[in-house]
Amino acid sequence: MALTASIAEIAVYNMLRNARHGGIAPGDTAFAAQTDIGPWDVASLREGSAKFKLLLIMRCPKTRSVGFQGKFGPKRMEHAYQKGSSAPVKTGESGIGVHPDTGEMFVSDYDLMGVWKGGGSGVYMRIDTGMEPAGNNPVVDELNKIFFGGRPDELQAPFQHGGQDDLIPPPGKAHPNLKIDERCAAFREGEMKYLPGIDRIRAYYYKWDLNFPYDHSGKFVGRRG
Repeated sequence: MALTASIAEIAVYNMLRNARHGGIAPGDTAFAAQTDIGPWDVASLREGSAKFKLLLIMRCPKTRSVGFQGKFGPKRMEHAYQKGSSAPVKTGESGIGVHPDTGEMFVSDYDLMGVWKGGGSGVYMRIDTGMEPAGNNPVVDELNKIFFGGRPDELQAPFQHGGQDDLIPPPGKAHPNLKIDERCAAFREGEMKYLPGIDRIRAYYYKWDLNFPYDHSGKFVGRRG
């Protein structure tokens, strides 16, 4: 029986192989395979979180999208809707999307949950990332500079907007909430943790005494304090 592989599976294999050959550490490539965050980006997030004593939690991109991170640009705020429609433009299998108006292809972007500043004592203070898009958001722009500023353009997948935990929806709009099977990745002062499922995500927030603004079902209930 012949073995077959999808285009996405081949892209993932090539991305991880090229990263290993390019000097990315085995632990970083393994974490990239788990989380679908680009391997160069994993290394940058790990190193930047250690250098600046940050704790950062982000939602993982769609499964197998790691093969396309840096090959296509990240989904931007202006990709969210098409002309004449209130229906959101979604990325499809392996995180690839095509905008119906422009035909531009993009890949799942990196969605922040929240960012906290540490001082080496295990106590973290929340940084409000705001709700404005990149380019008009000083906090997000600074995070992009810290983590991606010295990188070649083709390897960048910068954050496009503030963190989901900091989002307060305008009247009539719904919060994205948190899915029961959500996958997140945490970078804490150089340490990495894969958090598959809402129970592990919640437990990680509680471990470091972070404000978890969702109920047991993942519905956004707002920050405490």
